[in-house]
Amino acid sequence: MDEVETLRAQLAERDKRIAELRAELSEERKLIGELREWIQERKEWAERLDEGWEITRTDHGQIISEQGWNIAREYIAKYNELAKRWNRHAIMVQPVGRPIQASAAQETQVVKLRRKGASLRAIAAETSLGLKTVRTIIAHAERTDRGTQRRAAVLRVDVARQPLVRLEARRKTRDIVRRQMVELNERAKQLLKE
Repeated sequence: MDEVETLRAQLAERDKRIAELRAELSEERKLIGELREWIQERKEWAERLDEGWEITRTDHGQIISEQGWNIAREYIAKYNELAKRWNRHAIMVQPVGRPIQASAAQETQVVKLRRKGASLRAIAAETSLGLKTVRTIIAHAERTDRGTQRRAAVLRVDVARQPLVRLEARRKTRDIVRRQMVELNERAKQLLKE
């Protein structure tokens, strides 16, 4: 009788363990199903992203053509070319204020001394120019004087470098994300096979 009780206890323990394993198995199957859905959603999202930017890729995720980015680059290049042409043909505005009372050689000397780190007063003393004249020469050389600022505001069109930089940064980020998605999909496929 004692053996029968032991065997019944073992059978009950085995049945209990089988029930636990079945519960774990159903949880794992549910998790795998959710993982498959998640992977499918990410694939569809990536395809919509590529479709939106007119990107063509190989099976391994490498870009063959990226029509949307090329169009944006073309527009930025056209704008930059137009800005350069405008700036080339822009009419020069008369300088503001009276002419500087210094020769070209003195102006060159002032700029050289300033680049060496000399103070405005030291430059004025060495070149025998007034402090305001030295200040005006340096501002003109650094393009921070009123006349240069006025001409820049009225005539010059800035070349658009920032949009191109932002566009390249977005492209690099998108490529990194896309590469990570491809790696994630490959890893997910391996996990699903195991």
